[in-house]
Order: sequence, then structure tokens, then C-alpha cells
Amino acid sequence: MDISFSNFINRLRVNLDKPLPGLEVQYQMAPVTKMEQLVYNNNDTPPRQSAVLALLYPEGDEAMLVVMKRATDDSVHSGQLSFPGGQAESFDKDAIATALRETNEELGIERSLVHVLGMLTPVYISPSNFNVVPVVGYLDTTPMFNPNEEVEKVLTVAVSELLKPNAKQIRQVTTRYVTALDVPCYMVGGEILWGATAMMIRELLEVGSG
Repeated sequence: MDISFSNFINRLRVNLDKPLPGLEVQYQMAPVTKMEQLVYNNNDTPPRQSAVLALLYPEGDEAMLVVMKRATDDSVHSGQLSFPGGQAESFDKDAIATALRETNEELGIERSLVHVLGMLTPVYISPSNFNVVPVVGYLDTTPMFNPNEEVEKVLTVAVSELLKPNAKQIRQVTTRYVTALDVPCYMVGGEILWGATAMMIRELLEVGSG
């Protein structure tokens, strides 16, 4: 399969307008034992709306995907790898506006440079009670990152690496809620990428390689 940058972007452009594979594919990277746990809201309050950006760019002929390691603080997802993004504000027109605004704030990427291709299936994150819309976009050239204080570091990974048969691994993580939890994950820059972001990436790969 040709997974060059141009072909991957073209397949995303076409397939994001079709019915998405959704939870069935995301579940392959979910840190839960039952699919029902992905949609069950066990909080008393309605989920908060948020959006993230799955940002791609070319490096030679490779399609590169951007993730970031969140700064260590008191937040639920402290120190974890994720896509840039965050909570929707009242002045955001839609999920796309939220994702682009947050990416600009966190990584310094100008909104006008991002070509938006569409959206993946939303993911509900129980610990933080967020309903997250993954927006997919790309840049024409390699970006210059200017991360803010919310970001410990920026990492990138080739889509071709994520598509390798051994890319999916099982590693042990510890969170404020669970100690020594075995989770499906990807390894990016020596860091464990798991949870909602891994689920989004799994669907992104399915859509872009289908």
C-alpha cells in the first residue's frame, strides 16, 4: 500500500465524507474491557464539549503526525501524550474553531495554515467528563512549533510507523485512578501513547488507509 503523504491525505479527504468506522475500530485501542464503557457517562453532569486536532504534515514523502506531552500539573491528564486541543469556549463557532484555536495557543500553529479535512468519531473521556471531537487537518510544510507552558514537549511520528504490524503494544501505566493498568498503546518518541488519543489514531489510520 502506498502510504505517502499525498496519498494518505487524499484517502482521508475522500473517506472522511463517508460513514466512519467509529467505536468498533476505536475499541481496539481502548483501555477498557467492554465497548459499552466507551459510551457510558457515569457522571452526574452533562459532558463538557471539547475538540482536538490530528495534525499531519509532510517530511519528504512521509506523512507525519503531531502529538504533544502535556505538562505535569494537577490536571486529570497531566504528563500524558495527546493531540493539541481543549475545552470549547462560548465564542467558538464549532469544533473546528475550538481545535484550531487550541492548537494555535498550545503549539503556535497559525490557524490559516491548517487545511481541515473533516472529523473523526467523537470520544467520551470519563475521568475528565469530556466529549472530544477529533478534527483532522494538515499543513503543506514542516511546522515550526512554539509550545506554551501547557506543553512539556512536542513529538512527531510517521504514519508508516503506526501502520506497522507491531505498532500496537501492551504496556503498563499508572494514573491517579488506577495503579499498574495494562493498556493497548503506541510508542512515540519512547513515550507511551494510550487512551483516547490512541483510539483516535486507530480510527485515523483506518480511514486513511482504507
